[in-house]
Amino acid sequence: MGGALLKGWFAQGLSPVDIMIVEPAGRAAVESTDEHPALSVLTDASELPSDFTPDAIVFAVKPQAAAGIIPAYARFAEGGTVYLSIIAGLSLKNIQEMLGPKAAVVRSMPNTPAAIGRGISVLCPADSVGPSQKRVCKVLMAAAGQTAWITDEADMDAVTAVSGSGPAYVFLLAEALAEAGIAAGLEPALAEQLAQATVSGAGALLDAETKPAGTLRENVTSPGGTTEAALQILMADDGLPSLLTRAVEAATQRSKDLAG
Repeated sequence: MGGALLKGWFAQGLSPVDIMIVEPAGRAAVESTDEHPALSVLTDASELPSDFTPDAIVFAVKPQAAAGIIPAYARFAEGGTVYLSIIAGLSLKNIQEMLGPKAAVVRSMPNTPAAIGRGISVLCPADSVGPSQKRVCKVLMAAAGQTAWITDEADMDAVTAVSGSGPAYVFLLAEALAEAGIAAGLEPALAEQLAQATVSGAGALLDAETKPAGTLRENVTSPGGTTEAALQILMADDGLPSLLTRAVEAATQRSKDLAG
């Protein structure tokens, strides 16, 4: 996800000289260095210049590594720096305990379409975050796609279940649709092509239209037609809406469990 954001920042015009990356694996682990030789890549936070005063520090690390990384950046908390975390499951309180109670921290949950600039990121600020710091974080996450804000961090579990995990549900739909096509007699390659093009095309149409998803569904559904016959199965009491509700409930609970 860090790599996707970096690619988006460059696409937005951010200069490599305005970025410093700390990557323990070194320069070879950062894809953009070949295109941007002026990009600074350090292997440890201790290598940051003593007079360095960043506008923002982005934490894009695995949750299990956070405790060994975040405290090294506490020295910037008094200088107006905003800390933007895309670490799954790590709360604002967890991060502030490592940086100090006055640290301005924003937590964000992006999703995998960020890799092509088509994701959505939900952000939640700590009370110590000011308006200008929120704007900085919004601009940074906009490189990955759309942004939205919440004020109650407890909602982040449901956000994770809907948008964070959501791409997997859509990929499963494409898989299942292809398998259904094969079961109906189509060649596997054609069934997969039809399923993938249909799912991605429908998503693009939904994005391009101002009409809600329900209206677009109704527009495809002719009374007594083939679509209506299929939707009678999919929209039954035990159909897709019920399955998705249960799936999101399970993912939300799991998010809460992982956060402790």
